[in-house]
Amino acid sequence: MNVIGATLLLSCCFAVNGFPQTQKKVERSTDSGPRLDKLLKLSELPLSSNQSATNEAYRLVIWPTFYGPVSVRIEKKENVIRLTAKKLRGAGGYEVWGIENQKEITLSQRQLQQFKRLLTAANYTHMPIKDVRFEERSDGTALICLDGAEWILEQVVDGKHHVVERYCPEDVKLHKIGFLLVKLSTLKIPKAELF
Repeated sequence: MNVIGATLLLSCCFAVNGFPQTQKKVERSTDSGPRLDKLLKLSELPLSSNQSATNEAYRLVIWPTFYGPVSVRIEKKENVIRLTAKKLRGAGGYEVWGIENQKEITLSQRQLQQFKRLLTAANYTHMPIKDVRFEERSDGTALICLDGAEWILEQVVDGKHHVVERYCPEDVKLHKIGFLLVKLSTLKIPKAELF
């Protein structure tokens, strides 16, 4: 292993272990490697490490190749529902730096329920973490998606963490979830920048 690789490995291990674990019952987070790097660039913590007083938490990260990445997080703490949205400067497939736009909004219970209905309609908690479309086939070939966007949708509810990662997502129900979150965020982002 070269020096740079060893340094990155050690810094990822430190970053994952450096976050406070405030709630022991949350299932093991899979926030590591490239996903953790994206969260850190967005100034976001893994959901499972930020759950001391939160009843529910949801987050969508959209990381497009040619546009600034976006994060939309909803947290419900008792009767307060907060949405935090961020858009980075730069292009996700190249270089990103600094937050271009950030919004913090209080959502209504009705808005949260609208979002949760879309999760239920998509059968979100039963979706596999990875999309099998891009796995290597028995003949050694694999489908690839050039210059698309990665979508990472996660939730922590009742101490259970679930995450779904899709590159070039095709699932219309997943699109509806993403579009609603971006709309609720009030960030003015054209749909074309989400893919």
